[in-house]
Amino acid sequence: MFSVFSPQYFRRLLTVLLSLTAILSAEAQLSQTVSVLPPYSNKLSDYIASPGKINSIITVNGIDYPKFEIYLHGMIVSADESVIIRTKADYKPSAPIVINPVQLPDSRFFPPYSLTYSDILGIFDERHLEYKGITREQVMQEGLPEGSYMICFDLIDYPTGKYYTSSCSNPFYLSSVEAPIIIQPMNNISLREHETKNVVFSWTRPPNAPIATQYKLKIIELNSPNENYQDKIRSAGYPVFFETSVTGNVYLYSAANPQLIEGKTYAFVVEAIDPTGKTPFKNKGFSEVNIFTYAPSEQTPMSGTLPGGIPSGGGVPKVKLSMPAITATTPPHFEATQLKGTLKYSYHEEQNKTYPMGNAKIRLVTKYIVKYADGTINEKMTRQKWDDQYIDGEKVAVTTTDNNGDFSFTFLSGSSGEPLEDTDCDVYHILQYNRSGSKNEILLADWPFDPQKGGPNPENSAISSVSESHGADACKLYLAYAIEIQGEHTDYYLNPDQDVKYFFEVKAGETKEIGEVISWVKTVNLNVTVQSLSKDITTINSDLTLPDMDVYVYRKINFAYPPVFPQNDVTPEKTGNFPAPQAQGMQDMVCVGKGLTNKEGVAEIKSLVLSDNSLYQYYIYIRNDKGNYNYESDAARLVDFKALIDNVSGGMVNPYPYSNLLMVKSANSFFSGNDAVGNHRPVRMTLSMPAKFPTLRIILTEKAGNRQISHPQTQVTLKEEYESGYYLYKPNQTGTFDVGQL
Repeated sequence: MFSVFSPQYFRRLLTVLLSLTAILSAEAQLSQTVSVLPPYSNKLSDYIASPGKINSIITVNGIDYPKFEIYLHGMIVSADESVIIRTKADYKPSAPIVINPVQLPDSRFFPPYSLTYSDILGIFDERHLEYKGITREQVMQEGLPEGSYMICFDLIDYPTGKYYTSSCSNPFYLSSVEAPIIIQPMNNISLREHETKNVVFSWTRPPNAPIATQYKLKIIELNSPNENYQDKIRSAGYPVFFETSVTGNVYLYSAANPQLIEGKTYAFVVEAIDPTGKTPFKNKGFSEVNIFTYAPSEQTPMSGTLPGGIPSGGGVPKVKLSMPAITATTPPHFEATQLKGTLKYSYHEEQNKTYPMGNAKIRLVTKYIVKYADGTINEKMTRQKWDDQYIDGEKVAVTTTDNNGDFSFTFLSGSSGEPLEDTDCDVYHILQYNRSGSKNEILLADWPFDPQKGGPNPENSAISSVSESHGADACKLYLAYAIEIQGEHTDYYLNPDQDVKYFFEVKAGETKEIGEVISWVKTVNLNVTVQSLSKDITTINSDLTLPDMDVYVYRKINFAYPPVFPQNDVTPEKTGNFPAPQAQGMQDMVCVGKGLTNKEGVAEIKSLVLSDNSLYQYYIYIRNDKGNYNYESDAARLVDFKALIDNVSGGMVNPYPYSNLLMVKSANSFFSGNDAVGNHRPVRMTLSMPAKFPTLRIILTEKAGNRQISHPQTQVTLKEEYESGYYLYKPNQTGTFDVGQL
């Protein structure tokens, strides 16, 4: 299509004359595929020294070369490129890898070449490696940090040093298994004499730990609970009171073991050990260190601290409102409790589509909820912040989801599921109004109220506050739990608190299946306004806006995306439904969606992942394939979220600047309610397009076989011929057009 109106609107017949000035020859090309077999260890040596762990095939396309002499540089690199271990740039082996052709009677070909175990050892010889973001000693002692990694190779011509190609494996994720969590004895507990005869030590089995995992129980003796037992129990030089290894998660300490001494304090720790050495455990497999004391006979027993905000001195915390304080004389009963489910994620704009959130660090935290007498949750009160006695967000347990998003929390609980106390069913905004000045009379007015003449309480009459329709004292406070996203997933996913159904109650000793838990991706919507750059060029539109323009959304691929990055971002359309343009400078980009401008010239693009990671930037490219004018982007334009979000017109202050949006962790805060940051969308972006004259694209093919001709010396000659036709020109004085024939 023509992009501008011109005095000459003729039909043009173009005759293409081809002149081939060179003989085409087949050019050899090398390509390589790389794959890494599971399981994925954090030990570098497991990849290099394990035959068959890394598989790579080199394919030769072309037959004009007698042989190929090559060498390779290798690299293992994290997704954010914070950790890189690679062959030194100046390293060249003493001998090349030689790929020879196979000669047939009337032809020859190069068979695929697979890197051998010896090749891998040579490429990753530690004498020729360099480290970025980590030291060799850290790799040897601690292994690779958690995260997503790829193994890559550079294929280099041995005689000339020319780089043929670079290839990488698919990303694979390294995660450490959680360390054991001690169930009993509780930390800081005091045991009476008869309780020391048979002491049960128990701990959790970490999810995803091998069946053959061994657990080493180590006990040291202290003179005082105030000693630095954390360092002493790790010290090889400090005397060990008792030590044993078992394959289960329980050990009964009985009279057959060394006798505990009255008045002494003991520290103990449990270490998880994989006999094969292939499983990395967090904290090197060590649990937290607990202590207990063999109490003298006159000392009051059983005081300790527990996770999850539950006092160990009583089953019910101290009450604020209507119940008297409770002093416990009987030790509460604490049991191992489990909460199981599947963590998935979805987009706010497409909540019917869910995807598993695999290998994600998550933690279970306290969440105090308010319920009506009928058992339904009072969301307004539940989302209030309570006082220091009831603190939301206290860590109870931590775990990591598996590849399918399945998770299991195991923790110690003494919760009976009974209410903690009575509370109001609404938050009241109270106005004190007391003209009489009486110390015993406080005049109250509920808010909201309909103001009357003379104020809300004109006659000094006392107004009492009452609860909502459920009646006075109808609501009670309960202990529940919520899930929070941890680690690198917090860059893209929000805590699943958008619905009160994700606040879970569970009683002590219970194993509860909670089903699917949905986390929303942190996204924004983008409205792209497309208009003509210049008013001097008249388009078929009556104004500058350009309807029916295809707005393509790309992501720049500086590196392959790690598994933590959300899949299927950007709506409405995906790459598979249309051919995406690939203009100059866009070779390292992938198209992830497309929109179409409406009659106002605005394309609505939804579900763009909000992130400050420079590797995952979005770009916009615009062109028109079916319209009556020819506009196309000169280059892909960066979607600069920071500039677009913070640039509020009219001198207004943006209540939700870019930096604040990045820090939001709550789905409820981001998307729900009148004050939610997610309601202050979409982000608006305006792009002005230069008009382009028609471009003729010619594809040359051989006469027989339709083989495309791409030799750089091929010449194309265009010959212009004219035929009779019609043309248009400006209206005459009567306001009509005269149509003439050429």
